[in-house]
Amino acid sequence: VGSEMCIRDRTDRTEEMKNLLIDAQIQEARQYQMMRLRIQWLYETGYSSFLEQLLSASDFPDFLNRSEQIRSLITYDRNQLTELSNLRSSIETDAALLTKQCDLLRASRDALSMEYEKLLILLNQQNTASGESVFPEVFSRIPELIARADEQIEEGQLAVDQGIHAPSSDCLLYTSPSPRDTR
Repeated sequence: VGSEMCIRDRTDRTEEMKNLLIDAQIQEARQYQMMRLRIQWLYETGYSSFLEQLLSASDFPDFLNRSEQIRSLITYDRNQLTELSNLRSSIETDAALLTKQCDLLRASRDALSMEYEKLLILLNQQNTASGESVFPEVFSRIPELIARADEQIEEGQLAVDQGIHAPSSDCLLYTSPSPRDTR
């Protein structure tokens, strides 16, 4: 019964961690897509549009306003990229924790499975000796519990694998101008 509670707790914890990791992966994919579109727009319009905006100012206060708007855009982009990078780091940490949780669940499942097999052997020996067929109800729940643990381990590992192979925010960093800027 103690092993049964332990495996239930670990199964529930594994499922909870898996769901949190999947939610973070969805959020990362959305942010990645937004940053990708923003960078694509920057490449298409080029950096010269910022310079054109500054140079087309009608007077010095207009120039200062435009420069402040450009600075705000650049700061926003930098913050979004930092947030995406932090989210990616968080996903990697969560994936490592989920892997560890899956390992703990696997160990608990293996221990419960071995315990169950030993108890079945003892029960069969007792039933053979007494001539009766007794199978306590608590034993009938154990295979379901083991199957649920196996399912959570598999789903947890799949979530970890998807987290590891998610698009990296590093590919969003660019240091060279767009090919259109060289024309």
